[in-house]
Amino acid sequence: ENAIIEEAFSTLKKTHVIIDDYHIDFEHRVQIANDDKTKQRPIKRVEMNKEEGGRLREARFMPNPIVPSSSFHGLVGLRKIFIDSFMKSIDLKSVNDWEKRKYEIVEKAKLGILHEGQLVGKQCEANWIVEQLEKVKDKTKKDIGECCVYIYTLESFLYKILNHAMRLIGDIDHENSWQSAQLTDEMIAAYQHVARSKDPRRSFQAFTSCSRNRAKAEQFGNALFVLNAENRISYRTLNMDISALSTYPDEEEILIRPGRSFKIERVEFDKTKNKHIIYLTSISTSDAN
Repeated sequence: ENAIIEEAFSTLKKTHVIIDDYHIDFEHRVQIANDDKTKQRPIKRVEMNKEEGGRLREARFMPNPIVPSSSFHGLVGLRKIFIDSFMKSIDLKSVNDWEKRKYEIVEKAKLGILHEGQLVGKQCEANWIVEQLEKVKDKTKKDIGECCVYIYTLESFLYKILNHAMRLIGDIDHENSWQSAQLTDEMIAAYQHVARSKDPRRSFQAFTSCSRNRAKAEQFGNALFVLNAENRISYRTLNMDISALSTYPDEEEILIRPGRSFKIERVEFDKTKNKHIIYLTSISTSDAN
């Protein structure tokens, strides 16, 4: 929503902008509810001071676990179940195939975003996101990819719906990154059990956001994941530093690709911070342990 508002005010020089739940009158600096014009509140445009840093977005960097009994999945190597299913559904066989069919795929993505936006009452957001894709649909795969990353970093309905769906997968009923979490006692016990087991390998099936900034990641939650890729040459293929493309570069966001596997090394309790620290190491299917 912030991107829509800022574009309307700064770029398009509009006197007002309509969002899904409200509209803003720039001249009178007031926000008005779309369903009840008597619900109004004053607004003020404030430019963020990037020098001051700030908190991470809690909902993004500390998602509530979707699967009740676990926050991880069994080892499936580098299979990306959700993405593989998508590729199969549109008969996409290879990267070269994607290059040839990128226009078609972007069009399918636009239709899907509009549909999901309508379902959750976010049609204005969906229309704006689709407009961003429309601008790059005839450009290179790199341009389209960068646009998709930018869209993913926005505070919108899209990344929440995407990761919600991906985290439901498997539900039957020298570089470190950090992610906070609010885990139940049962979930913490599950990590401890797996760490002591003969095969402590597991996987994340959703896109998972972490930060290079440990201090920011420690601001919330009762657990902290420390993802270690210190000795891995393939770090960049496993994780993506998307801070340069993000709407919020100060979050220093590292995006873990879906289907990436890791080894649960150990679980410790930090009494000074009152948090469980869960140490993970990125692995590949070729790793013996």
